[in-house]
Amino acid sequence: MLKSLRRNYIEKYSFADRSISQAIVSVYFLLVMLNVYRVVEPEFSLTLYQMSKILAALEILFVIRASWSIVRLANYKQVIFTMICFLVIAVNLLMFPATEVYFKNNVESFLLRPFLVTLLLMANFNKECLVDSFSFGTKISSLAVLLLNLFYLTRINPDNYELSYFMGLSNALIFPTVFLLFDILKKKRRGIFIVNLALIISNLLFILLKGSRGALLTIAIGFVILFLKMEGNSIITWIGGILIVLFFFLWKPILLVISKISAYYGIESRTISQLLQNATYGSSRNIIQQNLLKIFSENPFVIRGINADYIVNGIYAHNFFLEALYDLGLILGVALIAVVVWCAVVLIKRKCAEDYEYLILMFLLSSFPLLMLSSSFWVETSFWPWVIITALGMHKKAENEC
Repeated sequence: MLKSLRRNYIEKYSFADRSISQAIVSVYFLLVMLNVYRVVEPEFSLTLYQMSKILAALEILFVIRASWSIVRLANYKQVIFTMICFLVIAVNLLMFPATEVYFKNNVESFLLRPFLVTLLLMANFNKECLVDSFSFGTKISSLAVLLLNLFYLTRINPDNYELSYFMGLSNALIFPTVFLLFDILKKKRRGIFIVNLALIISNLLFILLKGSRGALLTIAIGFVILFLKMEGNSIITWIGGILIVLFFFLWKPILLVISKISAYYGIESRTISQLLQNATYGSSRNIIQQNLLKIFSENPFVIRGINADYIVNGIYAHNFFLEALYDLGLILGVALIAVVVWCAVVLIKRKCAEDYEYLILMFLLSSFPLLMLSSSFWVETSFWPWVIITALGMHKKAENEC
């Protein structure tokens, strides 16, 4: 069966389509693999830093493989986008030396993930190939998490916070989990439904036991919007709606049962504990944001530079709006926020006619809600792709008309 699928894939799409699509998918796949390795790192001699360099090299190899296709299918928008990005990097390094330590650490992440994905998405290739490639890539990355749950979850030391809480992996699983639901709703085949549902449950289980509430909330929002966009007033939407309502009333008993089962196997969950104690508890983010708001209110118009929020607390602002305003100042910050909100409204309101349009929507659903609570929009893998692609009007079918 796999050989038949591979043969059909090769026959259906050109090498250029496949190589560019696989380069994009590799960014998401290798991000999950890096964070999976972080979980099992104590079992190996290779450090997380060394593994990150190995996986970065693999990603670059995918890009090199697609390099001729990228050049051949390039357009002027990609050139302008690249020039602007490197100009912004240079300006930030020259004009805001106070942010240099944090900024340099994040530049590599930006170039290898959101920049690369956005640049490749702008190429003139068959976007259907990208959707099909993600259909395979998200299954394989989620399968790795399923194996992690089956064979390693009970071996994680609950007494060591650094080794028992994995926000990076939970955030990396948001897009694959949302895409797996899209795959179910799109194909409506029993085999796909069973496989994808098992992988979705596995991903959600890991996030619930060892991940973050922000990832769970982002996935929930993504599921609801996908249901509404893809199924409309169908029976599937009604069943999904009923299940959501039931969960709203029964989530505490459900979590208590999961907590007791996990405790029986020696698995402690920070996320379940926080949800049962106080679902809206903001951990340290309230203090972080109060510190930033205090400084911002004293001089709201000053431009402090990318990652300036790190200087105050040693970490990002945990909120897109606050991060944009603090780093860029009131004028540039409001301008960026206006563009992002406009792009989000355009994508959510638009009736998607092609799978590629749904893909851009899923980039939005897997990043923007998360950025209200966690992560930094400068380096969030899926954020800049949907913003830039939508702002340039490239979120429609390749021929610009659906």
